[in-house]
Amino acid sequence: MPATLLWRWLAGAALLACLILAVAASRPSPAIAAMLFFAEVFPLAPVKPLSAIAPSPDYWQVTFTSVNGPVVGDLFLPGRRLIGPLRRPAVIIGTGVRLDREQDRAAIRQLAASLARLGYVALWPRLETIDANAWQFERPETFVRAFQYLAARDDVDPERVSLVGISLGASITLLAAADPAIADRVHAVVFLGGYFDLIDYILALVNEQAVHNSRVIPWRPGDDTRRQARELVKAEGVPQLLPYLEPDVTLAGRDALLALLAPDDLARLNRFNPAAHIERVRAPVFILHDRRDEYVPFTESEKLAAALPPGTPRSVLISDAFDHVNLGQDLALETVLEYLALSRFLVDVFAAL
Repeated sequence: MPATLLWRWLAGAALLACLILAVAASRPSPAIAAMLFFAEVFPLAPVKPLSAIAPSPDYWQVTFTSVNGPVVGDLFLPGRRLIGPLRRPAVIIGTGVRLDREQDRAAIRQLAASLARLGYVALWPRLETIDANAWQFERPETFVRAFQYLAARDDVDPERVSLVGISLGASITLLAAADPAIADRVHAVVFLGGYFDLIDYILALVNEQAVHNSRVIPWRPGDDTRRQARELVKAEGVPQLLPYLEPDVTLAGRDALLALLAPDDLARLNRFNPAAHIERVRAPVFILHDRRDEYVPFTESEKLAAALPPGTPRSVLISDAFDHVNLGQDLALETVLEYLALSRFLVDVFAAL
């Protein structure tokens, strides 16, 4: 083949490949989206194809009001594409408490940016007080307002706004999904490493064991878990629980814990307790939890899956591929098999989103 023809053939093949990749990045299938997303967030992935083929997202800082005060948010919009819908699906990323480390904040922004590269409008909202490092639970109303903000945008499909909650944020976003203001409109919920029953969760912290379906499972919370729990019970007005969050202190059971709480205390805690509001959840729920989680025992996710209202679509994966909510970095055979299961789970998630 003459050199000129060869170069034309190579240039044409390269152009065709670029067009195929551009279309795939603009409207990827669930399987392709899961593959690109997994490669982007997996620490040991040798290449990051999503960053290479998808345009950089546009980034905006947004603010809006809520009944609990101002909300600030990081908004990531899909970059300019050759092909793309006028209205896109949207994802709200929920974190439940302040993030102490800048690397944790950066990881949330990277997650949002990756979703935007895949064609989603992604928003990470939080109360301004939490953003300023105050210790308190995020409020479900934050995510309700975020939902309403996104659904009103002319670049968002209001029928495809979903919630992705991380750690304690998973529990708070689930509460938002149960709020009557948006319960019938939430497209899907991804629940990553949260608690279902706050009372049971506190009891597990105190007694270092999780109880579910007559099973007693030893569970040792990390030191940081106890530190955060102490900060939160002080901030939310139940300081009588503080002595029970020290090591080597136990309670006889759920009734003993409830006996420490006045009716107002219990009502205050139930604001952050998905178990008290689960009957109002309507959206499909995708539940993912690390079996060795030191922040929340995996049994909380099993309880959630069992308690969802009849007919509510659900998918559950209890995995050994994580360190709490971060992918591990072990390539042993067992872990590879866990990654394969996780990949199948992600395909289902992107098919729903």
